[in-house]
Amino acid sequence: MRAFCINLDSRTDRREYIWSEFQRLRMDVERIPAVDGSLTEIAAMVASLPPGFLGDQLGTGAYACFQSHRLCWQRLIESGARCAMVMEDDLVLADGIVECLTDDWVPEGADVVKLETRNLRVHLSKKKIAIGRGRHVSRLCSTFYGAACYVITSDAARRLLHVTENCVDPVDVVLCDTRHPVASTLSVYQMSPAPAVQGHLANWKKATGTWTQSSIDFRWKLEKPAAIRRETSAQRLNRRFKEEVRAFFRGTRYVVIPHG
Repeated sequence: MRAFCINLDSRTDRREYIWSEFQRLRMDVERIPAVDGSLTEIAAMVASLPPGFLGDQLGTGAYACFQSHRLCWQRLIESGARCAMVMEDDLVLADGIVECLTDDWVPEGADVVKLETRNLRVHLSKKKIAIGRGRHVSRLCSTFYGAACYVITSDAARRLLHVTENCVDPVDVVLCDTRHPVASTLSVYQMSPAPAVQGHLANWKKATGTWTQSSIDFRWKLEKPAAIRRETSAQRLNRRFKEEVRAFFRGTRYVVIPHG
């Protein structure tokens, strides 16, 4: 399996951090230079786009991020490999992730397998496919945003390149929002335990280096969505109850994906 990591030329701090992780884990990873959202031509392109699926205007950063993922999909097809692991450069990686760099465990018919967790509950199929090393994969049955670490097949990459040429939505909406016209056609699985978590969601007592503390953890404190801050305990319990009822009638598991 090929492995790609998206990294801006200007973010040498992130590059030094994540490649030290790859070296520690003995992972062979190809760097994909990220599309720079600060370029004038990107801003001009984004300004001409209509609102996306969720009714929002796509930002320059989200547009550049999507195009960077499309570069990975194109590179996968060019390589002739069956699957590739696509990563962003702000991940905390579990030791076992290197064992996922084979394609014999990828379920037949799967398009995408998410390898990250966000410490949120999701609906998964009750069917668990054991893949060894204490991990399993299950069909993802609910929207679960995030495209920081996933495995994609070449067939899915080819289809996605075709249908997203003029896409006006963020990449994780296109891959993970079950209501989206593209995501609804994909067969998406979730690995558990998930071997990757984005830096701002990780336990920094186990992290090392100044970049992870200053760049990621601090940014999360500034950008944490107001909607999450405003939710009361009663509202959270009510939402949890409704989702448990939904899981009962849909025959799914409503669980938090652990990291490890």
